[in-house]
Amino acid sequence: MIKKDTINIRKANINDLELLLTWGRKMYKTEKHYMPLLKYSSKEARERYKNQIDNPLFYFLIAELNNKPVGYLYAHLDQIPYLRTKRKECEAEVIYLEKQGRGKGISQKLIASCVTWAKKNNALGIKAGIFANNITSIKTFQKSGFSLRHTTYFRNL
Repeated sequence: MIKKDTINIRKANINDLELLLTWGRKMYKTEKHYMPLLKYSSKEARERYKNQIDNPLFYFLIAELNNKPVGYLYAHLDQIPYLRTKRKECEAEVIYLEKQGRGKGISQKLIASCVTWAKKNNALGIKAGIFANNITSIKTFQKSGFSLRHTTYFRNL
């Protein structure tokens, strides 16, 4: 008999800080391929996450596979000063999964939880900034109902 994987999505807490920072460093190494000048400060990340983890404008989720943490989602709500609305916009800033958690629908569950949170907070919508050549992330968000809204062109000097 084949044992089915158990997937659990839970809200992160301060006890998860070291795990979040470890994944943040791994995410940085991945994103550096897309943006070589990207910088990362463990000290800054620690202070930021520590201050945000219990703030209701920020959302940290931990994904577990068979009771073992395999990834996270980091999102936040922001006021949009250039729109005629008081509603905030949600940004799903980070989804990171370890290799053993990929291809199991965990990203979809993280995004669905983020959508529920954004709706509960009366958000106008959810955005995700994705590098144009990160096809895996693009497909993941498209599968969750996201569509292309804005394109930024950049030229190195």
